[in-house]
Amino acid sequence: MHAAFEPATVPPGDIARRLDGWTEVFSRYGYHSTRRFLREEAGWDEASVQAAGTLENITSRLHYSLVPTLIDHALINPANRYWELEGGTDTLTTALAAPLAAELRMGRRMTRLSQSAAGVRIETVGESGDEESCDGAPDGRTEVFEGDYALVTIPFSALRFCRIEPLMSYPKRRAVTELHYDSATKVLLEFKRRFWEDGPNGFTGGGCVSDSASRFTYFPSHAPGGAPGGVVLASYTWSDDAMRWDSLTPGERYAFALDDLERLFGPQVRREFTGVGVTQSWARARYALGEAVIPTPGQLHELHPAAGRPEGRVHFAGEHTSLKPAWIEGALESAVRTFLELQAR
Repeated sequence: MHAAFEPATVPPGDIARRLDGWTEVFSRYGYHSTRRFLREEAGWDEASVQAAGTLENITSRLHYSLVPTLIDHALINPANRYWELEGGTDTLTTALAAPLAAELRMGRRMTRLSQSAAGVRIETVGESGDEESCDGAPDGRTEVFEGDYALVTIPFSALRFCRIEPLMSYPKRRAVTELHYDSATKVLLEFKRRFWEDGPNGFTGGGCVSDSASRFTYFPSHAPGGAPGGVVLASYTWSDDAMRWDSLTPGERYAFALDDLERLFGPQVRREFTGVGVTQSWARARYALGEAVIPTPGQLHELHPAAGRPEGRVHFAGEHTSLKPAWIEGALESAVRTFLELQAR
C-alpha cells in the first residue's frame, strides 16, 4: 500500500468543483476501459496506446476500468505531499495495534460468520505455515467470538472462503464474488554497492521502465545508516505481467530479475549482487488472495455501492470498500466510515 495526502487547506469552492468533476467522470466513463477511452474519446492511434501502456506500466491493465487509472494519476502527482514511515509501513499498524495487544488473536482464519437478532458469532481455526507457503494447514486450534456487532475487514477474495449465515443480500454477494482482484508481484535484490549512482549519468532514487519481463525497477532514495549498498526493487509487475512471475519459484524470480537488471547496467550487476533477495506475490498470499480490487468497466456502478454496505449486524471496512483500493488512505477512510456507522447504533 501507499500513503499520499493532498494539502489540507483546499478552498470549499474548489472541493465542490472537484466533486462535480469526478461525478461527471464517473457518470460518463464508468463503463469505459482505459483502452476504449484513449481510442474512442481521446482519438489516439494504436501505436500511441501501446507506447503509453509501456511507459506507464499499464499494458496489462488497459482493459480495466478507466476510473481507477484516473484516480491513481491524481494521487501519484508531484504536487502532492508524501510521508515516509521510517522503519517500514508496518510501524503504523504496530503502533495502532499496541493498545489492543491483549485482545488481538493472530494466526486465526475466520471459517464461519453467523448472526441473529441477538448478535453475531464468528468461528475461527488456527493455521500453520507462512503467508505464501503451499503447505499451510489448520492446526486444530479453534476459537469462537461473540458480540453485538462485527466489523469485517478481510479482502472479499478471502471472504469467499467463509461460510456466512444467513446469506447476505444479493448485491453484497455479487460484490464479494465479482469484484476483480488484480495480481501484483515484487522482486527485491540486495547489492554491496549502489553502482547506479556512479558517474555523470548516475542517479539517486527514482526508477526506470522497460518492456522486459521486469517492467518497473525502483532504486532507493537514501542509504540507511550511510551503508554503501542498497536494495533495488528489481521488478514490480501487475496483472498478467505479474502472473508470469507467480508461476516461478523464488530462486527463479531472483535469477530472471538479475538478468533484466544486467541488461540495463552491465556485468557489474552480478559482481555487486550479495546473493540475497526477497519476493512477494499477492496472488499467492494465502490471506490476501490478490493485490487489491482493480475494477473492470462497469463494476464501480454495479458492485461498489454494496461493497461497504452493512448486512444486519455485520459492517465492512478495508481499502477494498473505498474508492482508493490498494491505498492506506482508502483503508483509513473506510475506518472512519464504519466507526460512524457503529457509533450511531
